[in-house]
Amino acid sequence: MKIFTHRRSKQERIYFGEPAAQAVAREAQLCDASKVLVLSNPSLERQKTLLAGIVDALGERCAGVLAEVRAHSPSGPVHRAVEAAREHHVDLFVAVGGGSVIDSAKVALTCYLYGAATIAELKARLPYGPVDPSRVDEQALVARARVVAVPTTLSAAEFSWSAGCTDESVGVKLPFAHPLMVPQAAILDPRATLQTPEVLFLSTGIRSVDHAAERLASGLSTDFCDATATQALALLSDALRRVKADPADLAARLDAQTGTWMSVAGEESGVPVGISHAIGRVLGVHAQMPHGFTSCVLLSAAMRWNAATNAAAQARVAAALGRPDATAAQAIAELVADLGLPGRLRDVGVTREMFEPVARQVFEGGGARNNPRPIGSSKDIVEIMEIAW
Repeated sequence: MKIFTHRRSKQERIYFGEPAAQAVAREAQLCDASKVLVLSNPSLERQKTLLAGIVDALGERCAGVLAEVRAHSPSGPVHRAVEAAREHHVDLFVAVGGGSVIDSAKVALTCYLYGAATIAELKARLPYGPVDPSRVDEQALVARARVVAVPTTLSAAEFSWSAGCTDESVGVKLPFAHPLMVPQAAILDPRATLQTPEVLFLSTGIRSVDHAAERLASGLSTDFCDATATQALALLSDALRRVKADPADLAARLDAQTGTWMSVAGEESGVPVGISHAIGRVLGVHAQMPHGFTSCVLLSAAMRWNAATNAAAQARVAAALGRPDATAAQAIAELVADLGLPGRLRDVGVTREMFEPVARQVFEGGGARNNPRPIGSSKDIVEIMEIAW
């Protein structure tokens, strides 16, 4: 008999298919927000259409736009967002963009809730320990500000109560978690993804495949996680191939967004991810590589290394991906290849000289503790990276 606790997050609404500007305006009205700070990135600011439509729909509720977030959520824009929030007494953050934008908004919100001007201050003030998303401390409840996310990629940051932010002073990405970090609403508008570069959209889709596959193969999965992860893999493998064949297919894009939502649902049951995620978090910062690419080049190798321990669970991954006659590693590698994405570390500029420092940081930081096959030292992590090479 399995014993576990399923913890519902504090996300209140997910909008499927509604135009982003309309949904953001409706959400701001629902929560009576009068001072809304919009966070985004330079590319969406240049494209104007999506961001301008959201700002126009907010009208007088919009207190400002900060469109300077870059990959891996650097601390500078987060600090400036906190300053702007304090200056304008913001009661809602709207994040328009990929995972880095959404993570930046989540960390900025939490700094704002805890009166921290910097992420270093937040690290010192935020309650430490396992996060129960159903509970919040009284200090955080004093402020009613929340985040609304309009994702333009498939990173799934819009469904998580955790976030990473890179401390630019030391070049290290710090993890944060808090129940109110999960966006109050996630707006899944496939039209919002049309201007996202194809390689970014598809590779973040593999990131969501990573979310589902590592949980399904973890050995700690629950019935709920099994169901959602299995459906996520089926949706993603089909939808991503359809988007590759026809980038204008909005139904396929919405199916991919739905699969992304289901890929992380197992987090609510406490089901962990494994070594692909652990290496990817460190390698992404070390090599300045998007997390979508880290999953493209690491997930298949991680499955191969783990297969001696969890072959039966991995068979379910392969079946969900539509390849019951293959191994999970093969099915994942085929999907990556079908999408025209890089499948090896050497394809994305990673050198063997990076293996040792990355492996040490992963192992010493405790990132390998949840892997289904026990990792005894950084040498095991180097071995996985060699498989991925």
